[in-house]
Amino acid sequence: MGSEENVLAEGPGRGGGLGAVLVAFCGVVLLSCGGGGDGDVVGPLSQAQDGRVVVDNQTGYALEVAFLNETDPAAPAIVRTRVEAGERQDVSRTLLPAGTVVELDLVLLVADGEGFRVRRKAQVTVDGEVVVTVRLADPEDRYSLTTTGA
Repeated sequence: MGSEENVLAEGPGRGGGLGAVLVAFCGVVLLSCGGGGDGDVVGPLSQAQDGRVVVDNQTGYALEVAFLNETDPAAPAIVRTRVEAGERQDVSRTLLPAGTVVELDLVLLVADGEGFRVRRKAQVTVDGEVVVTVRLADPEDRYSLTTTGA
């Protein structure tokens, strides 16, 4: 039993030096690969750009998409667009200023007698063309409506 206690006592002490060398080596490698500085930045940082909001409807149902366009404070307007099943469409209808926050109201249009319409909200910030993809997580369950890109 005495020899087992010696092995256990020697184990951590013996490996400690090698571990310290590995940690130091990894630190040097990370610093030499540019992991710690911002000296690699070339040119000015990109700024948000004016753009449009596009809806990519990957469901088997038509969608009604609506949002309040407040780019003209004197004349805010509700913009409504129907995006057919499987289609991709510009729902903004005009160039929107960079940084504009748009809250889309997405309604899955189901046939009468098939049940209730499904509604979701999606919020995006304009920075060039923003694509909101709409799909059903479960193709058999219209209540599994999800959005990405928002």
